[in-house]
Parts: sequence; structure tokens; C-alpha cells
Amino acid sequence: MTDQTPHESPHESPNSTKSSLPRWALALILGAGVLFIGGILSIIVAVTLLASVFAADNCSSPESCGQELSPTPSAERPGVAGAPSSSVDRIPLDGSADFGGPPVWNVLLDPSWEILKFDENGVNMFQNADSGCLLLTSQNEQDVAPVEAGDRVASEQLLSQQIDTFAAVDPNASVLDSRSVDIAVGAAGSGSTIEFSSATLQRTLSSGNAETMELIARSLPASGSFMWAVVSCETGIYEAGESPFTGITKVLAVTVDF
Repeated sequence: MTDQTPHESPHESPNSTKSSLPRWALALILGAGVLFIGGILSIIVAVTLLASVFAADNCSSPESCGQELSPTPSAERPGVAGAPSSSVDRIPLDGSADFGGPPVWNVLLDPSWEILKFDENGVNMFQNADSGCLLLTSQNEQDVAPVEAGDRVASEQLLSQQIDTFAAVDPNASVLDSRSVDIAVGAAGSGSTIEFSSATLQRTLSSGNAETMELIARSLPASGSFMWAVVSCETGIYEAGESPFTGITKVLAVTVDF
């Protein structure tokens, strides 16, 4: 599987858990054990990558850190359980997204983003040369387990795991908001979208640097997959309205590569 991610900024790794979001009932989630273990594994990989940013080799060109990642648009649209047609314009969290297999991230970034890590246990990292902001994307497989009630509960659980792990470095970390974000299906601008759970986390690192992380997550039990992404910037950049999060959500896409 392939996906993509960014480079340096003040980031480091957590090990305990803290969140101001409510804890979601695991008993309601099909395959919760697989989702939890796999989700924590991929987040630990991401946290490890964040912690290694300062020690990374010089990535003065994309070739020095990986290869250019170009989108692979899919001609087909996924189905939603219970929908009358296999082609839909929007897959809500209350639906059960079935791509026929694990989907992958499709990311089309401008040259100001450098590849720091590529496909390390499903995690990719990129850094913006101008702002220092990071982008991480992750896709992982889980047991196929269609959920009649939709993907919302499992997706909120996955998002809560992300928040708990990234907030662990700061006992005073806070969640500023929780919402949802639509991401393109197939390719950016395709007109078809899938809804992701989303939240904004602020934390202070041991270095004293304040950081704001904008996260999205979607569990897709019917497709045997779960996906998440994080845009992380110094809090000053976020508060100045210069976070690339909105722009990133417009160039991210969920596609099929099998």
C-alpha cells in the first residue's frame, strides 16, 4: 500500500493518554480489538517519525527522501451499504463505506512539500519548506466487518485514539473543536466525497513550543481499512490563519489501488 506524509516542525513522541473528548463505547464497535491495536500501532509509528524529524537526513530534494507521489484516480466510485446505487456523490459517516477492498490515500502536493518518510507501516510524512508544517497520512488494514449502523462510532473511536496518543506529552493539552470534513473520492475535485471525523488539538511540547494539530479519521470496516491524517503546525501559524489544513483537505483523496 502507498500513502503520504511530511517533515519537520516542533514535534515529539507521547506514550500515555489524555483527551477532552468522551471515550467511545468499544462494545458497540465490530472488530474493535483489531481497530484499537492497529490504530495505536500506526499512531506510534507516526509519533516516532515526528520525534525523528530533527535527526532526519537533509531532504533538500524529493529524491533524497523518497519518490514523487502522484495521484492515481479511480474510475469507480464506492458503494454505501443500503444505497440503491453503487455510485454515490457523498459517503456520510452514518453510512458503511464499501470500496471492495482497502482504499489508499491519494495526495497531490505542490513542490514546497518535501517527502520525509514514505510508507513506513502505512505512514507517510511531508514537511512544508515555507511554514515548517507537517502532513502525516496513514492507511491500515483491519478485518472486514460490515457495520449496519454505519462507520460513525468506529471513526470517532479512531479519532479519539489519535487525540489520546498525541496529547500524552502534555497533561494540559486541549481539544479545541470536533467536527467532520469531506474528502474527495477517486481524485481531488472528482465531485464525490467521503465524510471523516475531525478535531483540532493544541499541546505544548517539553521544549516549550506550542503546537496545533488538525486531525481527520475514518474507519471503514466494510472495506477492511481505517485511515487518518494530521496537519501539524506551530500554534502561532495556526492562530494567524496560515495553517495549510483547509488546502490539504482539498488535495487529499481516498482512492482504490488494487
